[in-house]
Amino acid sequence: WLILNTINTQLLSNDLVLANLPEAPPAPPASAINDPTPREAGWYFRYLNAQGVEKNSPRFPTSQSCLAVKAQDIDNGITIVQVQAGSGTVECFEILAPPPGAPKPPPAPPTPPGTQPPPTTAPAVGGGSEAAVREQICGNNSCVGARPFGINKNACVGWQIKEGSNCTNVAGLPGSVIDVVRSIQALCNCDVLITGGTENGHSTHKPNSPIFDLRKSAKVNAVILSNSTQSASSFVGCRYLVNGFWWTNEGDHWHTCAVGQPWFFCKSINAAGKPLLPGKNSPC
Repeated sequence: WLILNTINTQLLSNDLVLANLPEAPPAPPASAINDPTPREAGWYFRYLNAQGVEKNSPRFPTSQSCLAVKAQDIDNGITIVQVQAGSGTVECFEILAPPPGAPKPPPAPPTPPGTQPPPTTAPAVGGGSEAAVREQICGNNSCVGARPFGINKNACVGWQIKEGSNCTNVAGLPGSVIDVVRSIQALCNCDVLITGGTENGHSTHKPNSPIFDLRKSAKVNAVILSNSTQSASSFVGCRYLVNGFWWTNEGDHWHTCAVGQPWFFCKSINAAGKPLLPGKNSPC
């Protein structure tokens, strides 16, 4: 009694009242935050809820079941988010299962709309499996519909493997490709989309080669044109040298290859094998 009375006589009172503590600010409602890209293996589509926020569909075991439910939602007036950019249709996308023995990734925390993942300064490793390289590119093993780094289509399966038709593979892409994609995104501060990788159907693309295709956009185009240190005619149109890669304007995308690959449009020579003049001198 003497100790408590000495410290504070109110400690001996039966009427002790604690002061009101400051209240924590309310968390934003879940409906106001875009769903992150799914991480559990399966098929999904994304849709807009009543507040115009992107949400994930339930997980489906097959593409057929996913497409069937998506069609029902469209009939009911639900807006489906485009995940296959440029295809003209909105397809379901697949999250691939991690390779055998790979540790299960932790669940991704909700990301407020408009934010981007923290920049990665360490060089990318690359050269791995399909799921591993997709994880390095955009943080999940699908990348379809992901931002700011994405891949336009799912990996080749079944009959697609031989022809590389309506699919995009990145297995075996070296780390230099991932690094240059990151550098372009940092320069343009925009979404970048890989549209061609190591799948069959290309004359120059192959696993473990630093060659890929990147979707054109106004911001990407501006970055390549303004940062190029040399230009020349290519196998079609013009090509521009940026960050150790030659970027050929191939219509709806940039065909990109590291300097030194065994084609003239990947070297500082013209089609006749003569050295290019320094600077932006292309007549194309």
